[in-house]
Amino acid sequence: MMRLYSLMFICLFAGVFAVNANSSNARTAPQLYRKYCVSCHGSDGRAKTSKGKFSHARDFTDAKWQDEVTDERIFNSIMNGRSVRGNMPAFSNKIDQKEAESLVNFVRRFSLPSGARAARPQGANGARPKAAGEPPALHHVKKC
Repeated sequence: MMRLYSLMFICLFAGVFAVNANSSNARTAPQLYRKYCVSCHGSDGRAKTSKGKFSHARDFTDAKWQDEVTDERIFNSIMNGRSVRGNMPAFSNKIDQKEAESLVNFVRRFSLPSGARAARPQGANGARPKAAGEPPALHHVKKC
């Protein structure tokens, strides 16, 4: 009976230690970006790398794109990849949902002036609200 309790204690201790070890290894958005995104999108987000030019990577500093794209679309592109404009691989097998969400926020920060890298206001659809008098964005729907 004592062996059973000892074994249970050891398993419990090992489980707690494993959970703490995993939580301390959480990857930040800048770490993820450097590991998975820099080779195409560049450290400045402008996609001026040779790999980025070849694969038609998105320029994250493009204000028009930042205004029109939703967080959901960026998230889906990260997790599922894209082959519409260029060729972006899916990362769902390399990062989890929380990490993808942190990358969405990181990508959004490229549109801000370097002194204003704070959270952007969001509209109902996840896009940045339009300024007064600004025309609505035109969305092209591709027919199958």
